[in-house]
Amino acid sequence: MIKLICRTISIVFEALFFALFRNFLNMDLLQQSQYSRDLKNRIQNLEYELNEKIKEYDNK
Repeated sequence: MIKLICRTISIVFEALFFALFRNFLNMDLLQQSQYSRDLKNRIQNLEYELNEKIKEYDNK
């Protein structure tokens, strides 16, 4: 079950990455640096939330 969840999350992140990368290529340098910073923060938040959910699931 955990492997299925992780695989699904992996596919979603991969699709999200390619969509965001395509948009990233259409920006100027200032927008790219701001966008990169925002994206990094969002990914860190998602990783934290995912780890918390996994901990909750493991504790059950």
